[in-house]
Amino acid sequence: MVRPMIPRALMIPSAFMISSARRRVASNVRRGGAAWLAIRTVMLAMLVWCVSPASTSAQATGNPPGSQRSGQQTGYVVPIEGEVNFRMVALVRRGVREALAAGASRLILDIDTPGGEVTKMEEILAVLEQLDDQPVDTVAWIRNQALSAGSVIALACKRIWVSPSATIGDTVPVVAGGLKDALRDEVYAKYLSGMRSMIAQIAAHHGPGVQKLAEAMVDPRLELVAMRIRGADGLIRSEILDVTNAATLRDQPGVEVLEQHTFTMAPLVLNADECMKYHVAEGRASSLDELSRELDIAPNPTRIEANWSEELAGFLYSIRMFLMIGGILMTVIAFKTPGTGVPEALAVLCFVFFFAGQFLVGLAAWTEILLFLGGIALILVEFFVMPGTLVAGVLGFLAVVAALFLSLQSFALPQNAYQDDVMTDNLQSLLLAIGIVIVLAMAFSRLLPKIPFFNRLLLEGAPAGGSLATTATSERVTSPLVGRVGTTLTELRPAGRVEIDGEPYDVVASGGFHEVGIRVRVLEVQGNRIVVEPVTSSEAGLVAIHWLVFMLFCGLLLLIAEVFFVSFGVLGTAAAVLTVSSVFLAFEHGTGIGSSFLAAVLVLAPTAVVFALRILPNTPFGKRLILDGPSAKSTAQDAGLHACIGKRGQAITPLRPVGTIVIDGRRYDAMTRGEGLVAGDAVEVLRIELGQLVVKRISDDAGAAQQLGTS
Repeated sequence: MVRPMIPRALMIPSAFMISSARRRVASNVRRGGAAWLAIRTVMLAMLVWCVSPASTSAQATGNPPGSQRSGQQTGYVVPIEGEVNFRMVALVRRGVREALAAGASRLILDIDTPGGEVTKMEEILAVLEQLDDQPVDTVAWIRNQALSAGSVIALACKRIWVSPSATIGDTVPVVAGGLKDALRDEVYAKYLSGMRSMIAQIAAHHGPGVQKLAEAMVDPRLELVAMRIRGADGLIRSEILDVTNAATLRDQPGVEVLEQHTFTMAPLVLNADECMKYHVAEGRASSLDELSRELDIAPNPTRIEANWSEELAGFLYSIRMFLMIGGILMTVIAFKTPGTGVPEALAVLCFVFFFAGQFLVGLAAWTEILLFLGGIALILVEFFVMPGTLVAGVLGFLAVVAALFLSLQSFALPQNAYQDDVMTDNLQSLLLAIGIVIVLAMAFSRLLPKIPFFNRLLLEGAPAGGSLATTATSERVTSPLVGRVGTTLTELRPAGRVEIDGEPYDVVASGGFHEVGIRVRVLEVQGNRIVVEPVTSSEAGLVAIHWLVFMLFCGLLLLIAEVFFVSFGVLGTAAAVLTVSSVFLAFEHGTGIGSSFLAAVLVLAPTAVVFALRILPNTPFGKRLILDGPSAKSTAQDAGLHACIGKRGQAITPLRPVGTIVIDGRRYDAMTRGEGLVAGDAVEVLRIELGQLVVKRISDDAGAAQQLGTS
């Protein structure tokens, strides 16, 4: 049996209770009230029975005062301190995850912030929205200030508590470094209206009065009046209205204004007393311990603190521009000092840390990373596979710049005035970084040749004097070199130096990367440009042409097989790898051969797809590979589903987005268009997809929904 909890004031020694009972019994006996005596005796006995076990149990267990009682609820505290930024998003996300995993009943946001980034505020709101259908109360405790984005986060919580020094409000969005008469700007006015609508929707669960106050925190043009009136029906009520509606209410017959207060601060900021007076907050607590007692949770709730990964992400984010500049600069130096590997390694480290920091804070996704890698690949193709064409190089450069730019923001195209400003700032930062890289590259190009260690890493220029027979500056002298064979003195990347008949020449390889010491043949001389190629494919490390043709054939064959066999994309991926590799390796034999393979792929790949889809299914072999069409039974089932289009029913399970509905007494599997529905929602069938009904929520009331589901 569970015995009732007795207040501390009633938990007194049992001996005192018995003594008191005896004195009262003697008094009643003297008064002669036998019936009254019997009733009082029974009540005192019951009270002694309730008190004594409770005291004995407390003494037996030895629990200290204030310890957690059995079944007492637990809470988690997430600090919202300082600027609202990516670190705070990560902290709130982890706090929600741990609170759900621990089965906590309260998630307390300890708020003391002047505001921050709108995009990060929206991410926090999205995280808190996940708790709407969870048994976890979100409680905002405003310890000092909840301004700007902080006030929106507080209003998004289910409950609000304040400390005696708390303030909340001033949610006006600031653009371009300040308001600067932005209220007269049409674009900003539209953005302000959107923010006002958003915060009104967020604060709706606190009541219409708090809703109006929240709108005044966003829009400084909104003037509010708090009124306490007696209506024509004699009832006294409180209203918070704008000045126009307040004047209309005062002019109504039978309405008496008992008290009136006009909010003069624009944008609106409320202190703790005003929060209590106008029901923005449900209570006041000076400390977390007091708040824990008021919320009936265990003392010393678990506090979420930033861990090492969040600190690392913050550090990488703070130096992101230095990492970007360092990565680009090291890449430029790598092309000036080939073969050492040091600048290449530093460039890779800079870009890895740059994208890692942006990825951890949620600005960069795999899309930006893959776009960056694709741009680097195109630049390498321009240098080593198709030098001089500029197409791959320009596309690669644009892809790299786009990846770096998109990784600085969480959106691709701006949707409002705030994102316009963010995009402008990021564009300026990127242009500044490129300008700094150009200046530093010019400085290094002048300084590196003068440094003893680095001057040996740079390619030597043409000699200042001497016979023209030793340089590649005269077509008249170098033209007889066509067909001559020499040995590479430096790596060809694709430019380098070759020794022919004991004389060094500056040359350019026709394709690919060639090491020091291989034999090359002069293909042609174009002005002062000598083009060479390896003497044999084996020396160049090239794949033979017949193997490239075989790779291309296998790729096309796998592409056809992908149409007929379920491989979950494995065959298609293998086909793409073989086809692209054959083209890439073909370019190492020269631009002509590579272009031929590329043209063959552009023609044969669509032809193979058309053959697999149109021609092969009509052949005896193709008919054995293709499954039969739907049976008459499945056709009849589809016809039955199509008969449900346009009908209305009721969700009998949650749809997230798949679930079960009932229409005309029959159950059907259904899915939504992405939104979540709860059991009991009235739905309407829109169409059939993949053998399931696609439904949407309708605005019918619960009675109509019940009638539709059971009719």
